[in-house]
Amino acid sequence: MAVAEVAVDSGINLPWSGFPAAHFCFNPPGAFYFGQPWLRYDCPVFLEDMDLNSYQQFPAWLDGFKMFQHRIYKQHLTVIFQLYEVTMDVHPADTDAGQDKSSKKATERAEASGGMLGYNLGHKAWTALHVFTNTYCNTGVYQLPLYHGAPSQTVLADLCDGECIGVLGDLLRRKVIQLVTGASLIVRIADGRRSEELKDYTKQDIDLSYLPTDAIDGYNYRQPTGPKISELIPQQQSGNTMKWITGWLKKVLNEALHPTANSASHLMNMEKE
Repeated sequence: MAVAEVAVDSGINLPWSGFPAAHFCFNPPGAFYFGQPWLRYDCPVFLEDMDLNSYQQFPAWLDGFKMFQHRIYKQHLTVIFQLYEVTMDVHPADTDAGQDKSSKKATERAEASGGMLGYNLGHKAWTALHVFTNTYCNTGVYQLPLYHGAPSQTVLADLCDGECIGVLGDLLRRKVIQLVTGASLIVRIADGRRSEELKDYTKQDIDLSYLPTDAIDGYNYRQPTGPKISELIPQQQSGNTMKWITGWLKKVLNEALHPTANSASHLMNMEKE
């Protein structure tokens, strides 16, 4: 058994106009993507503590390490990181009047001063990282390229059968997956006994081996040009906005994966209109 700790620190060059939200899980079992009954045994971990002073293009999370105990050694075990764009707008209080369920399936209304606050699910992106190296839990800081959408069950099965970095490269060459140009995620992974070693790190400590070698310069940190996360929050909202967004996202994804409603494949097809 191994104890693994995983942290998501920041996104780089995200091309979205909304709030970034994220969760991660292990594959196998990839329970989030395969739905019930697996989901009850290995729920995804959501990030909930965003640095509101970070920039929209370069969001930072303050959740730190999340601990996972009693992980059985599997040679090709991976962590799957899933990102979402969540847009927000305020409408007059009577906006919902006369709307049918289909027009509200990806929108949740919350009370806000002067109107109703709407959350909408936009674009998605994902990436993956290997957990074990030579039977030991991997320990390091990685910059991982982001891929469009969400991984299909076939992609998840491929990742279970081969070395993560090699499988991703092969899928990319065969155009099964596509890069979000220049966008990436900074993550940490550590053996439970060594996480203190990664409490602080510098740019030189970041492992770039997952980035495409023919386009690595495109993944450099750029000077932020967009707004800060705090500037995206409607004036009448409080500091609880990110918790509301996370709660709403959990609700939407839970409904998409519920066995009596839609299957996991519905989530894969939820794209911004």
